[in-house]
Amino acid sequence: MLIPMKNYYKILGVAPEADARAIKAAYRRLALTCHPDVARTADTRARFAEIQEAATVLLDPERRQIYDDTVRSRAARRRPTQRRPEPDVPDVVGIVIDALGIRISATVAAGRPRRRRPAR
Repeated sequence: MLIPMKNYYKILGVAPEADARAIKAAYRRLALTCHPDVARTADTRARFAEIQEAATVLLDPERRQIYDDTVRSRAARRRPTQRRPEPDVPDVVGIVIDALGIRISATVAAGRPRRRRPAR
């Protein structure tokens, strides 16, 4: 089971292609609004710690490379395998009947019910 990773780019509101200057600007903008000394709500400390963690990882080139590689490898593992389209049931039945050499009447093939013999 994979442990969910935080999306640091989404936390800071920057694109994955953002340079250090854009990341630093986003961090400063968020720090002005989410700093515990400025906003005194219950979740401010946790939110600010999350923003600091994201900025710390993304501003260090070595840590950012490791983070990006990990995110890419997780995305590749999560990618669903492509399934072949399932054939229609009548097509499969027809192929099996042809392969077995079974002959069926036109009424059965058309889906009409057979006549029942009267009971004795």
